[in-house]
Amino acid sequence: MWVRNINPFFILLFLFPFFTSCKKESIELPWIELNTGSNATLCDLHFFNSEEGIIIGGNTWFEGVYLRTEDGGINWTNQSLGDKQLFGLDLNSNGIAYTVGIDGYLFSLAPDSTEWTFHRTPRFDILRDVAFNVQNNGIMVGGVAFSQGLIVRSDTNFTFQLIDTFAHQLNAVCFSEQEIVHAAGYGIVLRSTDAGLTWEENETAGDHFQAIHFPSKTFGYMVGINGTILKTTDGGINWDKIRNGDAVTVSDQAFQDVFFVDNDYGYIVGKGGLCWRTEDGGEEWKVVKGLPNVDFNAIEIVDGFVFLAGDEGRLIRIQD
Repeated sequence: MWVRNINPFFILLFLFPFFTSCKKESIELPWIELNTGSNATLCDLHFFNSEEGIIIGGNTWFEGVYLRTEDGGINWTNQSLGDKQLFGLDLNSNGIAYTVGIDGYLFSLAPDSTEWTFHRTPRFDILRDVAFNVQNNGIMVGGVAFSQGLIVRSDTNFTFQLIDTFAHQLNAVCFSEQEIVHAAGYGIVLRSTDAGLTWEENETAGDHFQAIHFPSKTFGYMVGINGTILKTTDGGINWDKIRNGDAVTVSDQAFQDVFFVDNDYGYIVGKGGLCWRTEDGGEEWKVVKGLPNVDFNAIEIVDGFVFLAGDEGRLIRIQD
């Protein structure tokens, strides 16, 4: 048996797309680390403006935490919120905040209030994300160990209905319009046009999707833990892979969350201090370098500030 000599030029020609696809321009942005006074896993956050914001998280089966700031994150009040970790946070257009977590916990916070109201869902499921519309119809999704996925719906009286169960875990849910809501998880993308009563599955798969964000009714973005980035321009009817995490020529990246301020300008964060920025709707991405090696779980942008929340109570504020 023999192997024909191969010209090294052709080997380099073959590998060139791989190296160029992995290389991205790096940028430096001014940032500071804010002291939250907590060592819990920070899972989600929302800023009402550049000064007032809230964060939720916790320590698995032992504690849920709620942090609040009124000075842009310089100082935080740190309170326990239930005895189980909280994962998802949403704020509807009426200013009501909602958060969900382990054992089917759901809490709501009225505007101008510091006291959360507890609403018990009927099952002891792990709820990983929540979304409510202005009519106070809510959708909660969850699952465990990549399986046992579920969708729970709440009406205006907080009467809960188990809509469906799945073989795969669901991690993210998001309203893009009053009646249109999107959900995704382990190899599954779903869309509802009746505020979550019925769902249709999209053919897009290929990742364990972690987060969805719609900066407008028609434009949306979705990211997965294996490095896939999806984009829709028709309200979630179709999703295009603008980055295929399964491709041989694409480097491994563990994306956790995504946030766009408009249809083109946005950020993605993830594990190991990952933070990317795009200014053209995901055609090109720039790596924000110099950030600490923290697993970032959530991102939000408000008034030119980018807030990144992660493990061990870590919180970064970037001046964009």
